[in-house]
Amino acid sequence: MTNKPKLLFFAPNHFGIDKIIYQNLVSLDAYDITVLDDKQYRYKNIFERIYNQFYKFFFKKNFKKIYKGKRDINILKNKTFDISIVIRPDLLSNDFLAFLNKITKKNIVIYWDSMEKIPDQLRTIEYFNYHYSFDFKDCAKYNLKLNTNFYINDEINPNSDFDVFYFGSLDNRISDLQKIFDKLEQYNLKIKSKIYSKKKQKEIHQYIEFIYEEVNFKDCYKFSENTKVVVDLVHKNQIGLSMRPFEALGLKRKLITTNTSIKDYDFYNPNNIFIIEDINNFDIPTSFFESEYEDIEQNISSKYHIKPWLENILKT
Repeated sequence: MTNKPKLLFFAPNHFGIDKIIYQNLVSLDAYDITVLDDKQYRYKNIFERIYNQFYKFFFKKNFKKIYKGKRDINILKNKTFDISIVIRPDLLSNDFLAFLNKITKKNIVIYWDSMEKIPDQLRTIEYFNYHYSFDFKDCAKYNLKLNTNFYINDEINPNSDFDVFYFGSLDNRISDLQKIFDKLEQYNLKIKSKIYSKKKQKEIHQYIEFIYEEVNFKDCYKFSENTKVVVDLVHKNQIGLSMRPFEALGLKRKLITTNTSIKDYDFYNPNNIFIIEDINNFDIPTSFFESEYEDIEQNISSKYHIKPWLENILKT
């Protein structure tokens, strides 16, 4: 028997970030942890698939989400929890979230993306006691608590094969990446990028390589570790920093970013971070690539590690 508080954890398998967070929860050795399976309901036959499409179109309800909720309620019906941590609550049905409220003393939600990017998150706010987001705009508009993203590494490798590297999924930001790479050609740098795509793509740029298998979170770190400068591209209407700036911070790598809000963070240093404010009109000084990374004070950089990130959430 254990006297540890009981904690329920739910997060989708997104490049393995869920596993990283779970492993760090376990390393705290402070909770009896139950993981809620993120697997979605699978159609039994073609008729269920047709029914679900009909249901979504006319009634704006998701048959698969509803049935996953019923399955999860059945699994947890005889359990209670002291704390729940839910990432991407939009993947869960209202019925399940209401049930979770009844069996858990303290419900914590982490909104991994902005409300504008995933509007379905809005319906979930009422089911939680504590709400966290990395997006400044959402925090102000919906009375959420600000909690940045994090880095995971504990060791730093000073060696790297590339001068500039970008990794991301294929979306409309790729045109910005091409403009950055075109500009960087004049510097005689070793430049590389890997873009994950679900579908086969034609070659569009000498520095862009399309890949067709998902890369887990730890391997993403290896990409950032293997370069002197990491490129970060902001999503449209995103106010707040994604993972990439924190990877660069933890690995002590320089950063080129299109996210102007980075100026508001205490680790911002223009020697280490170059901000592109106008993607159609910018010049990066040669000195940015020639100068060494300037260390950030330990008391500043360390607070963005995943361990204090988790502790901050759990102490609410």
